[in-house]
This record gives sequence, structure tokens and C-alpha cells, in this order.
Amino acid sequence: MRGRPRAEALEVAVSIAGVLQRTPFARWHPKVPASVRKEWWLLLNTGVPSQILLLAYLARAGIMFEACGQAAELFDRAARDLSGTHLEPWLLKGFTGLAWINQHLSDLGFWPSGGNEEIDARLLRLLGRRWKGHFDLLYGLVGIGIYGLEGLPRPGARKIVARVVDHLDRQAERSRGLVTWLTPPDEIAFTPEGSYSLGMAHGVPAVIGFLARAYEAGIARRRVAALLNGVVAWLLGQRLPTQSRSAFAPWTYPGQAPSSSRAAWCYGDPGVAAALFRAGQALDRPQWTRVALSLMRRTAERSQVSSGVRDATLCHGAVGLAHQLNRFWQATDDQYFAAAARKWYRRALDYRRRGKGVAGFERFGMLHATAEPTGGSGRARWSADPGLLTGAAGIGLALLAAATPIEPKWDRLLLLDLRPVSRLGGGSDLSAPIKEGESPK
Repeated sequence: MRGRPRAEALEVAVSIAGVLQRTPFARWHPKVPASVRKEWWLLLNTGVPSQILLLAYLARAGIMFEACGQAAELFDRAARDLSGTHLEPWLLKGFTGLAWINQHLSDLGFWPSGGNEEIDARLLRLLGRRWKGHFDLLYGLVGIGIYGLEGLPRPGARKIVARVVDHLDRQAERSRGLVTWLTPPDEIAFTPEGSYSLGMAHGVPAVIGFLARAYEAGIARRRVAALLNGVVAWLLGQRLPTQSRSAFAPWTYPGQAPSSSRAAWCYGDPGVAAALFRAGQALDRPQWTRVALSLMRRTAERSQVSSGVRDATLCHGAVGLAHQLNRFWQATDDQYFAAAARKWYRRALDYRRRGKGVAGFERFGMLHATAEPTGGSGRARWSADPGLLTGAAGIGLALLAAATPIEPKWDRLLLLDLRPVSRLGGGSDLSAPIKEGESPK
């Protein structure tokens, strides 16, 4: 971003941080019981951790120097509150999220490292038992694994990553060299029999993204490589016919014809592309990287209507698409992705309505919904949200990433950090499926 769009993006990020600082948290969730609201305040997806991230990156970019102290003050308060609260061990909706923030910002030099050893021990005890829960990023094993990756090379963090790999290996379904994971029947699977989720938020792409990073870290490489080869082969076998709006459905299960997906991180081709791209980098599989680039090119060509975008949010809105396209531009130096990213950043900014939501931004969906493709049950509505995936903090972080040269390392949370493609064999011809000179529609 340059010129006026850059100035507008920076103003939005600062405004969001200011509104979140000035406004009592209870205002965003007035109908939630006070006891639950206290827990929500501590969660990465809905509460103060995402605000801490935004303040820290504003300070890191040299835009709000006072934000560094504000971030530290908020973290100290949240850490004290966490000690008296029972939360699940999930990344986006549990105590692991705040611990990830501690590790991430201490690595960036915001405060001294340390303090996560107790969290490591708690997670290792949990992972030492038979795993009966989900495998996914938001509420399961992969999210715990992402926390472990952030703590490397700390011994406890390495053990966490290794144990997550162990559990994924045990839970995997294998057939004729293919590997996958079933989401059990509940509110995430959406079917009585369970389903195979093809979305990054709850499904197989997140496993691929995590395993790729575990392989790069040198953890159980032979076993991880076997899992990656099997699951990527399974995933590529789920591609929809070429005339479909998307290459992948949100999920698949026996007896049900798969349908096209919106274009989003949570469910859709962009999340799949990010996972395949990093896996191709890890195992030196240029063919996987080519598929990823083709998926993102196809995403860039979709209209706003066919993309299913209804708001500006990071999870499944305009700024999320812009951020992912921007990451692919940074990894490939392909101006096609840069042009597409600018288009979606503009659309994200156009969703701003002065006096609405958080600094002019609202999300569209079910009240208190997260990343499910249907948004939950009931009737969708516009509402204020301060959080990361479906809220203003995520919008601010993504716009800040577009307007400054500071690498958005916070998106390791979402498995969106991509390494430059030049480090792989094959060079720039990996984007060959699209003709030179074409531009996003």
C-alpha cells in the first residue's frame, strides 16, 4: 500500500486500537453472563490477547510508541486473571492463546522471555494421555502444536510438538496410501456421522500446515513426511470439477455431494493453498506449490459475490483475502497477487461505516459465531466484535501488515507465514499456469 490507501489503513489500525483501549469489554458482549464474559476477555479469538497483538505491532512499526507499555500492562492483567480462571487448552478459545502471545512478544523483545514452562508442563500432562478430542486448529491438537512451534527450541515446546505428531499419527485414517482425519459428529462436523473438513479452521489443511512446520523443525521427519505425502494425496483427490466455483468444498462425507465453498481462510481454497504451499516448501514438492499458486490465482479471479464475502473480517472477509494474497505476493514476487491484494484491501476499507461497531467496522454473521461455514444457527446480523478472526483487532493487524514493512509474524497463529519461493527448486515458473499480463477481475 502507498499514498492515500496506506494513510487510511494506518489511521484505521490506530483508531481500532484506540476504541478498544477506551471501551469497557462488557460493551461488546452485553448479553453474555458476567462469569462467561470474564473468560471471553482472556481468549485469543474474542478478548484481550488480540488487542495486545495489535498494540504490540503498532509499537513495533513505530506508529504508537506508547502502545508498547499498554500491551505489557494488558498482558500482566490478563496473566493475573488467567491464574484464577478455568479454561480449556485451546489456542483460539483457551489458555494456550495467551501463552502463545507471551512467547511471541518476548521473542520480539517486548519483555523478558520465560513464564511458559508451567504451561508446557500442563500441556505435556494432557498430551501424555490418550487423546479423545478434536484434531483441529481452533479447538484441538493442531492449535496446541502451533503453540509448541512458537516455543522452539525450548525442550518443553519440542516435546509438545512431538507429542502432537504422535497423536495425529494415531488418529489418522489410512487406506491405500492415503491419510486423513475425521471430524467426529458434533457442532463442528455438521453431520450425525462426522465429516472430513477441508477448511483451515477445523480441518485437514491445518494438519498439513502444522506437519510441514514440524518437518522443517526436524521433528520425527520420516514419520511426518509419510503423513504429509499421504494426506496431500488424499486432499488433492477431493478436488471438485473444474466448472465449480471453488476447487475444494468446505467439507466432504459419504453420501453427500460436495458443494463449492466461499473464498476464505477458514473454509475455502485460500486456506488450502497456504497449507499446500508450505508443505511443498518443506518437502521440496514443486508440484504442490504449483497447485497452491493455481488456487490463489483462481481465488483472485472470483468476484466479491461469488467469493461469499460479506464483511471486512480476517476469517472470511475482505481483509482476510487481501492478507493471504499479500502473503503470496511476498513469497513469489508475482505482481498478479499484489494487484489482487490491493483490490481486496480497498474493499475491506469500503466496509467501514463511521459510528458503527468498532471504529466503523462490524462483522456479519450469527451472534458470537466464530469460523463455522454456516456461521451457526439463527439469523445473520451485523454486530460489533473486538476480536481476532471475526473482529476489529484482526482487521487492524491485517491493514497494518499491508501499510508497513514489518513482517506480520502474528499470522503464524493461522499458518499463513510463507517462505519465499526462490528457496525452492523451480523458480518463478511456478506461476506458469497464468499467462503473463493477466490481471485480477
